Amino acid sequence: MQRDRSEQTKPLRASPGGKESWFIGWINTLRFQVLGLVIASVLIPSFLGGWFASTRIDDLLRNQVYSEIETRTQRLSEKIEEWLNTRSREVQAFTVSYLLNDDLKKLQGDISAGEKDLSRRNIHSYLSYLLEGNEFFSGITILNSGMSPLIAQPLEDRQALEGAMKAPPKDQFIMEIRTNGSSRLLLGQRMDLGRNLLPNYFIALMDMRHLQERILDLAPSGSTVYILDSEGSIKAANVAVSDSTKAPEGALALLRGEEVRSIYRGLQNNEVIATSSWFESLGWGVILETSKREALKPLVVFRRQIILMAVALAGLFLIPALFLARALVLPLEELSRVSRRIRAGRPGLQVERRIGGELGEFISSFNSMSTSLKESLDEITAKSEEMRVMSITDPLTGRYNRRYVEDYLRRELELAIRTGEPLSILMIDLDHFKEYNDTYGHIAGDIALKQLGDILVESVRKTDVVGRFGGEEWIICLSHTNRKGGEKIAEKLRRAVEKNTFLLKGHETRITVSIGLATAPEDGKSYAAIVEAADTAMYLAKAYGRNRTQVFTGPVSS
Repeated sequence: MQRDRSEQTKPLRASPGGKESWFIGWINTLRFQVLGLVIASVLIPSFLGGWFASTRIDDLLRNQVYSEIETRTQRLSEKIEEWLNTRSREVQAFTVSYLLNDDLKKLQGDISAGEKDLSRRNIHSYLSYLLEGNEFFSGITILNSGMSPLIAQPLEDRQALEGAMKAPPKDQFIMEIRTNGSSRLLLGQRMDLGRNLLPNYFIALMDMRHLQERILDLAPSGSTVYILDSEGSIKAANVAVSDSTKAPEGALALLRGEEVRSIYRGLQNNEVIATSSWFESLGWGVILETSKREALKPLVVFRRQIILMAVALAGLFLIPALFLARALVLPLEELSRVSRRIRAGRPGLQVERRIGGELGEFISSFNSMSTSLKESLDEITAKSEEMRVMSITDPLTGRYNRRYVEDYLRRELELAIRTGEPLSILMIDLDHFKEYNDTYGHIAGDIALKQLGDILVESVRKTDVVGRFGGEEWIICLSHTNRKGGEKIAEKLRRAVEKNTFLLKGHETRITVSIGLATAPEDGKSYAAIVEAADTAMYLAKAYGRNRTQVFTGPVSS
């Protein structure tokens, strides 16, 4: 790889013994070019050359100013759009709860009034829990397929419910509603409950002040930023505006037209360069107004200097001006463009070489650095993923290791205690495993452990976590599972292992397991307590004859 980088820089260097003389190499230096341009400008005045350079560079700088303002607006729009999308993804994440979907299914099913009341209370508790842990949403409601309120928390005002009922029946949507004289955002997500069941709609309400705060955080210094609807009403801004303030006509014309920028009297009654961008999800636009005087001030100063130089300089200034534009401006522009793209997340991009001397060597070094950066990032990403997998995986069976299960179980216990949902764990141990090892050897025993891991994973739900606890012991975490459900799963596992034929050293044999079951929070509220309870139950299963499931009933004497 080092040789490739050397070959990249080689064409930019003067070969000491080649056709290019020392003098040619010297005049290719940036220092000579700048000094030559200054000397020629002083000694040989040229109004024509000054006018040409002024026009070219003035347009270039003006376009660069416009481009920077447009880029700033686009980035601002993308950040606000991403912020709104993040809020939508949060709403979507709220809807994937197994318990919420299960209770909503029950409400459509043929169950008793008491069971429906229980499901409603569960949903109310879940919605309250979501509101307590989220700083953005002030209310949540769930609509039925007819867009009528099913459950609200705490959307008590009728206007909010009526706004929710007018939401479009899409999979995901954002819309504005006005409640109690103020504007708020309504974020919705369709919930498909399965076959033969009508969909529900999950609706979250967010105050407009959060969007206002986001604009204040993102607005560039010295610029005016505001969001308006298609009618010109300002929804949020980084400056103080009243509810009746309308956007300037120039802003509306900019949003409705095809131009990417416009110059008009801005929101603060000064001449501005304005750019705009649309939020497709809301049908709103964002306007960024920058003072034209301040934005183009460097161009005014530069134009005055060029005019003075054009009057004083000689006609031969045209040639060095073109040389400077080609030798410096174009490569530096390309270098700037590539740098921005690399900064935006595309390492490895290369700058086309257009010049020799120090600048050419700098560009070559930049290209090498870009290539090295991409290689380093790729290597770091691959190593990080490899180390992450190794840290949570048992090397023998390929299943989760004890460390991962411990971390996972601690988190699930905290969630179960907070929400009141049951959590069951199974502690599993192979019966007479030492005899298998003595009979068939440790390698065959390892094969049996791998096959057992496959059977356990195939016999439980995808949401359950199966891990090797140590030696021949396994542990399974069953989220949202009470004692009765855990006992059914444990028996299913035990029968699956008992029926399976293990081929060890060419011999078909049967293997059985003893399973201990403990359920939180009644059998323990901490990691140590619940694991000890399941372990105690497992040893009781062995004591009662093995190949059985034992539910924890309390501590036993030695």
